[in-house]
Amino acid sequence: MDISRIRQQIGTLSKERQRLEKELLAVRQSMVKGSLYERYLRCGNAKADCRCRRGEKHGPFYYMSVLENGKMAHKYVGTTTNTPLAKGLLRYKTFQERMRRMRKLDEDLATLWERYREGLIQPRG
Repeated sequence: MDISRIRQQIGTLSKERQRLEKELLAVRQSMVKGSLYERYLRCGNAKADCRCRRGEKHGPFYYMSVLENGKMAHKYVGTTTNTPLAKGLLRYKTFQERMRRMRKLDEDLATLWERYREGLIQPRG
């Protein structure tokens, strides 16, 4: 790959990294460490007209999973993602995803900078 193409890629990835940094620094609301997931359940209602009896589960019900004292704990959040707890969990997930992307960009940029350096080295002689 030629030097100008490598420089172009470095510029593109650097801009994306700067954008991610700005997004991460713009987070002002608190986060909740854990994962949010949804479940559909059977209620065990014996009524003939309950949708569980027809194979339709109730839900979604939102739960969080979090590591507590080395064990995975699951806690009920509610029936909507519009609660402060659910929003905090979603902010945490988004933050973590952006951090993962930024680490990948750092790896890619380091590789490109190495290739750029190697492309600038003149052969001896």
